[in-house]
This record gives sequence, C-alpha cells and structure tokens, in this order.
Amino acid sequence: MAPPTTHPVFHPTAQLDAAPPDLVLTSANRVVFHVHHCCLLAASTNHFAFLLDPPVEAIVALPESSQLISVMLHAIYNRPIGSPRPTSAVLIASLDTLKKYGIPLDRYVCANTPLFTALATLAQSRAIELYTLAAENDLYDLAAAASSYLISYNLSSITDEIAVRMGSLYLKKLFVLHSRRTKVVRGLLLTPPATHAPTRTCGADNQLRLLRHWDLATASLQTRACPSTSVGSLRSIISIIEPLLTCRDCKATLNARVRQMVVEWEETPRTI
Repeated sequence: MAPPTTHPVFHPTAQLDAAPPDLVLTSANRVVFHVHHCCLLAASTNHFAFLLDPPVEAIVALPESSQLISVMLHAIYNRPIGSPRPTSAVLIASLDTLKKYGIPLDRYVCANTPLFTALATLAQSRAIELYTLAAENDLYDLAAAASSYLISYNLSSITDEIAVRMGSLYLKKLFVLHSRRTKVVRGLLLTPPATHAPTRTCGADNQLRLLRHWDLATASLQTRACPSTSVGSLRSIISIIEPLLTCRDCKATLNARVRQMVVEWEETPRTI
C-alpha cells in the first residue's frame, strides 16, 4: 500500500488561518489534509457529520475521495478552486458532500464564492444538469447562470425524473423564460418601420409597399420565432426588403427599425 501523501494546499505549514492547523483529515485514497477544528466547526451545522463532537480525535478518517474533500475544504476556507482542476463529476458531487457535513449551500455556493465560480464554468457544456442541480438545492443564482445556456434547449426533452428533481418552481421558471422571450421576439417582428413625411417621389400610398414587404419578410420569422432567435436572422430582414425599395427615406426607416429591434432583443433577459 502506498504511503499517505499530504495535500499541496492543506499542509502543516499552510497559512490558512492565524493559528496553525490542529486537526488532520484523511481521505479514502490516503491523502492527508491539515485543517483547523474551529474553522470546520464554525462552517458546519451538524458538527461535521458529528465527527467533531467531543472528544475529538486528532486524526479523522473520511470515506470520501481526496478530490471531494479538497473541493469542500476550498469552499470552507474560501479559497479559489484551481489546479489540479476538479472534474465536472467531482464538482457536481461536491454538493452532496457539503450537505452531509452540514456545510450550508446557501452560504458556501452563493454568487462569488469559489465553489459557485467553479460550478458556473459547467454551464455551457452541462447546462441542463447544472440547472437541475441548482434547482433541487434552491440555488437561484447558480440556476440563473445555467439558464442563459438553455434558451435553445428543447423543453419537451425534459424527462419526468429531471422535472421531479427540478421541482415545480424552477421548472416553471424555465418555461416562463422560453415563453417570455418568444413573446418578445414576435412582438418585435409585428412592429413595422415608421412612415416618413411624404415627399414628391414617395407618398403615403408608396410607403404601403414597405409595410407589405415587411409583413411578407417577417411572416416566416414569426412562425419560427423562438427563445433563441438569432440577431442575424433579424438583421436579414434588411437584405430581403432593401433591394425592393427605391426611396432613400424608406430604406432609412427600414434600417432604423431593424437596428432598434436588434437592440431591444439583445436587451431581453436571457436568464430566469
């Protein structure tokens, strides 16, 4: 059997607190962590799974892997979770570890904490998994971070198991996000360009052509409108309509309307 190894961050001379470490934790894979009894006790609501009830042993063996213990301790000591970077599976599993040892998630996985920051990096690649994890633990900020990557997610693919884990509140929030964005983009497409003051070459009747072209050009976009409608598809309206116009003022109002539409769409919230 290989001899125990000391964790590179939680070692005997590490400057983690004003006082030197007074407690040793060991992992299932024989990694040693030098920590402070008072820090663990202050962070935990259950005396660290009742392992710190007196009398306390100088060495406490934990059944978890060193990776999970390391993530938990980084969270407790408010230290950035860096090299070696934990795998996504370890980060996700770490929440159950924190709960086991009585470490409150609302305090140690809230915005701007090390564990929140590490978990948020999973949003792009594992958005639905992260959202579900955040939802079942009522971690709103983390769920919001994940939701911005779910605007193109097919909600019909949410399984019963995932829905149960999310709970009705966060499942509804996701559906409302999709519904709200779809409604906004359809409303933008329904609003045509403004008319301009009549000129000798372009009166009110002639400007009706622009409105008809708008209705025709946006009809297909209306049917395909969705929470993830791209800015590019909105800008494409110009390339469809502009070649059909001869009036400079009509072209100007068309471009102004599309620019405003893009601005409003980009300002539409992408999170729950």
